[in-house]
Formats: sequence, C-alpha cells, structure tokens
Amino acid sequence: MNVYMLSSGYGGCSYVRILMPAYNNGFNTDKMSISSNKDDVSTIRQAVMSADIVVFHRPEDETYHNLARMLKKEGKKIVMDNDDTFKMSYHPLAQFTPDAVEVEIGKRGKTIDEFMKIAELVTTTTETLAKEYRNICDNVVILPNCIDPIDWDEPLRNEGHKVRIGMVGSVAFEYDYLHLKGILRKLSKRK
Repeated sequence: MNVYMLSSGYGGCSYVRILMPAYNNGFNTDKMSISSNKDDVSTIRQAVMSADIVVFHRPEDETYHNLARMLKKEGKKIVMDNDDTFKMSYHPLAQFTPDAVEVEIGKRGKTIDEFMKIAELVTTTTETLAKEYRNICDNVVILPNCIDPIDWDEPLRNEGHKVRIGMVGSVAFEYDYLHLKGILRKLSKRK
C-alpha cells in the first residue's frame, strides 16, 4: 500500500501526527521536516495520484474536501486525522480575539465534521475524541501521540531532593496550567 500524508498548517501537530508516522513507516508526505516548506502543488498532485491511501491532517479548508472527493472518485481511500475538538463553549485562543476566535472555532468544527463524512477512516488521539467523532463516522481508530526519543536530549539527572515537574505546551494550554498552578505552588513549598 502506498500512503501519502498531507500535513496541516499546524507545525507541532503535523510533526507528531504526520511527519513522524510518515518517517517511521516509510510513507510519503508533503513536508519532509518540520522546518522545510511543503512540496509544490505539482509534486503533491503526482504523489497523491500514485497513492492508494491519502491521509489529511485537520482538513479545515474546503479545498481539501474537493481534493478528497476527487481522489475518492479515483479509487483512493481517504483518512482524516485530527487531535483536537472544536466542540467547546470556550477556546483558550479566544482571549486574544474573542469574537473572531469563537466564530472561527465554530466554522472549523463544521468543516471537519463535513470532511469526516467523506473519509473512510478517522484517526485521533484519545477515546474522548473518538467518541465525539463516532457520532459522524463509524470507523474511528485511536492512534495516541508519541514522541521519538532521538529528538530529545538525554534528560539531566535530578541530583537534588525536590521533585521537578516540567510542562510543555502552547498558549492554548494556558488554562490547563492555571488549574495546576495552586497545586504546583503548594508542592514547591514542601520538602
């Protein structure tokens, strides 16, 4: 089976959900490294036409819908991968432009729901998201996020007696952190 994976504009998500799986499974993709540009349109066109399966990461743009429908007519299997929900009353990015973000989040959710109706398979990261997506597509598989240890320096050994906790995320995780902030302060005062 020849698999071609189309990345989204989300660098971190595309790295984990498209680039690493493509690299580790011998699949082709439109972006061969996190710092490289996407391939040009003619290269992508040729690659998707020679693929048996085309994976779209977070296909929010209507252009992806048209492409998926055309590929499906050509006998290609269409897979959608998404690792976020847009079914929420508030999105953390709304703190920057509340009205624009809330409208955009609703639009993204509808667009992704519509794409799921085209796809033969939907892959996602958690049972919570899988349950949400199964309301639209019967064929949903959980593929948890993973990291490649080669990408990371060897952790430094904690020579002290305090437990150290590190968190990594984006501005979208600010509110997740706020839930833990008080607990982390209490823990930092303990011996």
